[in-house]
Amino acid sequence: MKIKDLSIYKDETYYIEAKAKKYTITINDIENSDGSKTNVELSAHFGERFDFSSLKDTGTNIAPNFTKYKGITSLVEADKKRDLTQIIDKSFANLLSQGYAVKAEYVNNAATITYKFPGLNLEDKKITVKKGSQAPSPLELVSQEELDSLVAPNTVIITGITPKLGLVTGDASYEVNSEIKSVPKHKISYVTNGGSEIAEQIVAEGSVITEPTQPKRTGYSFEGWYSDKNLQIPYIFDKMPSNDLTLYAKWSSLSFTVNFDGNEGSVNENEASKLVRYDEVYGELPTPIRENYRFNGWFTERAGGTVITSDTIVKLDKDQKLYAQWILKDIITKDMITISAEDSVFAEDKYPEISYSAEGIEDFKVMYKRQNIDTDWSDTAHGAGIYDVRLVRDECNDYQKFDAVFTSVFEISKSSRTISGWTPTVKDVYKVNLLATELPRDIYKGDGTVEYAISTSGSIPTEGWQESRSFMNLKSGSNYYVFVRVTERENYLAAPAIGSNVATAITGSITGNTKWEPRIQIKTFDGTDRAIHGTYGFYDGNWSSRTKLTGNGNDFEKGDDDYYTIKGWGNYDPWMISKYRLEFDHLVGQGWGCENLKPLVEYNDQRIRASQIDVNKKFNSDQNIIYDVTGFQRVIEEVGNFSSTGEDGILTNINLNNENLAEVYTFTYNGKVRDQYALPVVIIDGENSYIEYAYDAYDHYDAPSMYIEADKDKYNQYLDYTINSISINLANLKEVMENDGVTSTNIEVTLKFPERSATNETSKWTKIITVSFE
Repeated sequence: MKIKDLSIYKDETYYIEAKAKKYTITINDIENSDGSKTNVELSAHFGERFDFSSLKDTGTNIAPNFTKYKGITSLVEADKKRDLTQIIDKSFANLLSQGYAVKAEYVNNAATITYKFPGLNLEDKKITVKKGSQAPSPLELVSQEELDSLVAPNTVIITGITPKLGLVTGDASYEVNSEIKSVPKHKISYVTNGGSEIAEQIVAEGSVITEPTQPKRTGYSFEGWYSDKNLQIPYIFDKMPSNDLTLYAKWSSLSFTVNFDGNEGSVNENEASKLVRYDEVYGELPTPIRENYRFNGWFTERAGGTVITSDTIVKLDKDQKLYAQWILKDIITKDMITISAEDSVFAEDKYPEISYSAEGIEDFKVMYKRQNIDTDWSDTAHGAGIYDVRLVRDECNDYQKFDAVFTSVFEISKSSRTISGWTPTVKDVYKVNLLATELPRDIYKGDGTVEYAISTSGSIPTEGWQESRSFMNLKSGSNYYVFVRVTERENYLAAPAIGSNVATAITGSITGNTKWEPRIQIKTFDGTDRAIHGTYGFYDGNWSSRTKLTGNGNDFEKGDDDYYTIKGWGNYDPWMISKYRLEFDHLVGQGWGCENLKPLVEYNDQRIRASQIDVNKKFNSDQNIIYDVTGFQRVIEEVGNFSSTGEDGILTNINLNNENLAEVYTFTYNGKVRDQYALPVVIIDGENSYIEYAYDAYDHYDAPSMYIEADKDKYNQYLDYTINSISINLANLKEVMENDGVTSTNIEVTLKFPERSATNETSKWTKIITVSFE
């Protein structure tokens, strides 16, 4: 199969018709109704069966040789037992390929009816009829005149027929009983109303009359005889009255099922078939649908055939299948369309549109999508990017559906922006921690992430940018400038960084760690006399002093698992440890085998260990290896008055209708932390004293920051926070909530420790403040 000159302008589905091979079988000796014989060929495809149903009504239909179709049989004697109704399989197909032929078989379908006339000098009358038909009246074999001639000048009156006439099932004999009288005779006329003719009869008055052989009419079934033209009064055959009779045949047109084949199209399942009647019009026919095709009518064949319309008169003798036929609609191609558009720069209120021409074709739907950004098509172009344009037009009576994408039609560039009319400042300084003032939302256009940074010089930093405004662990005695910038976003370029005009001095200090001693436990599997050094590294990039772990004698013997103190620790807290550097000075022939390292800190008899570092390495050369240290993170159990439910804790419910309500609510965190590193402290309260296991987080590295946020963004303007406190302007919040008709709002307060130095589960603490009018 070859396909040439095929142009595709959109997604298409092509059906390649791969038909199974067709086979033919010849049926010999088919009897026609007149007794003649003919041969017929039937066809079927591989995997199908031959349809022999058209043979069931064949057979001779003339006396005396009535026959009835029995079936088919092979002309080959040895193959007569083959089931010819089977599916055409490989074996059957091989026979058919050799010109396989069969013949139709018939059985005798005739019956002899004998009429006897006791009391009359008349020979028996015989007639051969078709089985299943109505036994004829004896007057169809012998006329009234012939009977009367036997008894002239009298008349023969038939008084009864024994047994009663009915449908013929086989040979039968009937006695026609009669009496002889002198009575008048009358005529029976049969009006068949379009059926086959029936001769009129002369019958003696009072004689039994029987129904004649039923007339025939193509396309109709006989419904009986009626005594009136309007066919309202059925006639009951009994005895001949004293007058002439005219009887009228009543017919009912046959009904047939018409099935509708969409022929690659689809037909509504409720309209897939209908009943029609002979000699009537087909009536309303369904309208199928097929994408990209125009319906061309119903036909008797899949291709060609006779067109059938709603006005066509039904002339069928069996059920019928009609096939939809189609005409391919015209195609709109991309080269018929011209698109024009101009590049632009993004603006919030600007929605660029394209213009197009399509050789007079209109009603296209225009959609837009940005390359590598949008996933769905939109009716408008709004947002920076390179735009593809999609034109869609629904299928109509003349054209197929059109759906095509034109790439890189136009571009909307990102808008530039700056931070102007505002200068970064410091909002709060607490000990060695600094909080930058928040950049107001109305100072810059568009969206984007606001980032902050600090520097001890007036130059814009190249690193250290963060979303948080809190800067911790600053160096006491240093001066810091604050910087702010807005990152590039979907529709806007980055707003360049700007810095504060003056530096802010950090005058506070922290005590840090003064108790816990840093140590390292090292397990050796192959001893050495060579020098081994150790150093701890901290999250801020600094290192402890390089400490020689070997002394006089054999300090790293095979099997040793000893402890060593790391010097030059300063006041770093254990949770700031992030690295361990191991150094080995090699000498030829003197290697060292290290199994593992166990970082730990000690205070008196207490030890806190980090995760073991598995080394399992034999060092045969100089080594300077840095290992990550994990497991020193704080497991925070309590955060002072932030955790408290007492008077010094955060109010979790604020009633705006409280008469004693302050205009501004403020909470200040006392900085206390209880974790695994908290050591006992004696607290003297007047005459009483008690021991508390806690320390002030702001006297140590990686202190927490605080922030506050409302569940409704518009209420955030009434909230404020510093390094260690939050505040709510209740007076203003109450007024705006009343105007909004809001009876309650939730405000979340967060105390956040750096995740590097506290476990994920304990680094974040939150409280919900419900502000309401109740």
